[in-house]
Amino acid sequence: MRTLITIILLFLGTINVEVLYSQENNSKEITVIGYAHREITPDEIFYSIEIEEYFENRQKVTLSEIENKFWKVIEQMGIEKSMVKIDNISERNITYRRKKEETTSSKTFQIKFKEIEDLDNFARQISKIPIQRAKISKVGLSDFLKIEEELLVEAVKNAKKRAKLIVDELGAELGLAIQVTENIDNDLQRYLITQYYDYNSRIMRMESGFLRSGNEEKIEFKKLNLGVTVRVTFEIKN
Repeated sequence: MRTLITIILLFLGTINVEVLYSQENNSKEITVIGYAHREITPDEIFYSIEIEEYFENRQKVTLSEIENKFWKVIEQMGIEKSMVKIDNISERNITYRRKKEETTSSKTFQIKFKEIEDLDNFARQISKIPIQRAKISKVGLSDFLKIEEELLVEAVKNAKKRAKLIVDELGAELGLAIQVTENIDNDLQRYLITQYYDYNSRIMRMESGFLRSGNEEKIEFKKLNLGVTVRVTFEIKN
């Protein structure tokens, strides 16, 4: 038969502590909640740009001409070529001057950025050359799993510290952990999707000329509070 005593303490917030006594084997247990959190921002931003041949003064501006301008911007911005990859190459037929059918080629590049400020500056420069469309294709966090593991360790240490504080006050000794339950308290995917649509909208306004010089909107990511909680049950030594 077990007797359950629940203690509510005010220590860095409200802590639910369960102390269990088993009359069968004279064992005692304590269950506490440990937590850890960290502010993070995405460090992988993939920007997709499509360039396409077009006609100007009855002359076709070729894909190679536009691509040369694209690579000049890449070089001027100091972007490593390893951060740029060709995502797609395609052709389509168009009717030129209502009667002549022409084939135009297009090419899509994907550029990887680590800082949103670098993308912001690049988007302003690349908008000066003729591009068909541009958007943020995806965002992510390169070391998410590593950060998650570090937070789990911190949360367990926090739980152990709290349990020891309580057990010491009761005049007993804290034993080994018997059970651990983790909970990743965040919505990273929803956060990334929200950022994705928000900044695509801002970049589209910028490329359309709605953000005028002297009144330009600064693009930046809001920080996400990534939290981890663990529920740990420890043995209380007699």
